[in-house]
Amino acid sequence: MELARQIVTGNVAQLPAVSKELGRICLKCLARKSSDRYQDADKLAADLRRSGSSPSQTRRLLVGMAGLLLLAAVVGLVVVLQQQKPAPKQPNDPGIITKNDEGEQPAPGTLEAALALGRLHANKKEWDQAEAAFTEAIKLDPECAEAYHRRAGVRFNAGKIKESLPDFDVAVRLDPKKAEVFKNRGIAYLNLLRFEEALADLKHALELDPDHPEPYKKVLGETYARRAFEQAQAKKWKEAVADFDEAIKFAPKSADYHDKRGSRRFNLGEFEDARKDFTEAIRSDPNQPAYFLHRGYALEALGRENEAAEDFKKGNHAKD
Repeated sequence: MELARQIVTGNVAQLPAVSKELGRICLKCLARKSSDRYQDADKLAADLRRSGSSPSQTRRLLVGMAGLLLLAAVVGLVVVLQQQKPAPKQPNDPGIITKNDEGEQPAPGTLEAALALGRLHANKKEWDQAEAAFTEAIKLDPECAEAYHRRAGVRFNAGKIKESLPDFDVAVRLDPKKAEVFKNRGIAYLNLLRFEEALADLKHALELDPDHPEPYKKVLGETYARRAFEQAQAKKWKEAVADFDEAIKFAPKSADYHDKRGSRRFNLGEFEDARKDFTEAIRSDPNQPAYFLHRGYALEALGRENEAAEDFKKGNHAKD
């Protein structure tokens, strides 16, 4: 990892005490850009002969340079192989890009190399190291939206949610058409209970990517449900029901949302609507005993004692 950082930041290994010409040859071999290095071995051999170094000195230097180049290549290969492994999915995952557009190994000391190192650390959940690498990427290109987006995601995962927002803001400004950025900033807002801002970002993400609506709909449903919970905590039952209405639009088959809306309707004295919600919850998840108990209370409130008794029996039996 330390060698990888040196490569990303463009540091070149210290050369032994050699002639100026031989030093120039070594540095050309170690150039960050492949186009700046020797393109074939014959040209390298010719320059070495012209440098006037002895055969034994040349051999020692070639061995040393080969070791350095091999180490650099191994680090690059590790980064590429690690990138090709699927990254673990998380709520704030910014859709990690695993290699450059041409499928090539990034050149050391470049923006792509810094991003690759950051992804390597992020995939290992090494948040501090990943943040440092993405910070280096931002230094290399202050207009790189991806670097800000990834650093925001790393900070979020490290529990620094407030600190992630400025990076999300910059990423949105630099790449205003990328739905994933808006979705992830919306998730950060949601975790901070800033519901209006979360909903605005998530809805905009859905507008930007209408062909792939499911990830955005899922988080939108969770956001409305979370706000409904906060409303219920304040005993704002009508507001809670209204938020669950919206949550169910995005997740119509959610047993939990139907059950929770039914409970709020029960608190409002809307027993028949509550019964319908509990019935829908049971239809979606018949193995949850609490749903039978809840419907039993609604049936009891409606004066349907026999049906209520059946539900209580099912609920208590399942619990046992």
